[in-house]
Amino acid sequence: MRTRLSTLILLVLFGCAPAMAQPHPDRRPEREPASPRPLKPCEAQGPVLFRIDQLEQGKIVSSDKLFATGGWTTTGVDAATGCAEQSTIDKVRHLVGSVSWTIEHPIHCEAMSTKSTAYSSNGKPLFTERMCNPDQLDDKSAKALDELKSMLAQITASKSVGGCRPGGDVVVEIEHGAAPQAKAATSTLMVYAGGYWAFEAKNPDGSSAASKHGCLGSGDKARIQRDLEAPFTVTTPRVRCMAKSMSFVKYRVRGKDVFTKQICGAVLDEKSQANLDDIESMFEHAAQP
Repeated sequence: MRTRLSTLILLVLFGCAPAMAQPHPDRRPEREPASPRPLKPCEAQGPVLFRIDQLEQGKIVSSDKLFATGGWTTTGVDAATGCAEQSTIDKVRHLVGSVSWTIEHPIHCEAMSTKSTAYSSNGKPLFTERMCNPDQLDDKSAKALDELKSMLAQITASKSVGGCRPGGDVVVEIEHGAAPQAKAATSTLMVYAGGYWAFEAKNPDGSSAASKHGCLGSGDKARIQRDLEAPFTVTTPRVRCMAKSMSFVKYRVRGKDVFTKQICGAVLDEKSQANLDDIESMFEHAAQP
């Protein structure tokens, strides 16, 4: 009896009592990560099938994106969204995957340009255009890129801008062109009857320099209509001129060539020339960087 009592005292004093099982806190099963929400058709989310970024000094100033869902967005001055048809999405996907996107470096150019245009697909760079570009795409890829640019331009041009839409009759077109050997910058301005206008400028190497569009107010539309009420009388100079012009400005009114201005060329009556100059002055902001 005494031995059992001694043993009990020792157990109490030195904490050698058999360990008691500790209760375990409730263990809740870990939640599995939620599955990504399926994207809806035309939603401007997810993989970007084709993208064009306009950059100035390395910073993106505007972007055109076509998503795999068919949704598209444009940012910059004329931000907008829309949806492309499935046949267009399939064609873009085919074009992107059908060529090698091989870049060569045939020339060395030290001229610096602050502007560039970057093309990418699904986060992968395809090509970057810039003035005096040392990089060159292989022929098949260059052709595919031109087609992709044209398709995306058509897709994004289908949007409504300020209540007017592209399409319909072109009331006036002003083209600043140049002979191929001149290697000069060119541009085209088109104004539609509904008030929509589009301006496209290209660098001397043919790459895109600017692409802008918008919608005229009622006052500006009336102003253009008044300017187009001109005689457009063209006179051929009597003095013969042997100089050859490498650049020109061509004016078209309602689909008809009314005058081409160039060195040693014909002369337009003063009223008509002043009116055309007034129209062009309305879009000087479009030519600004």
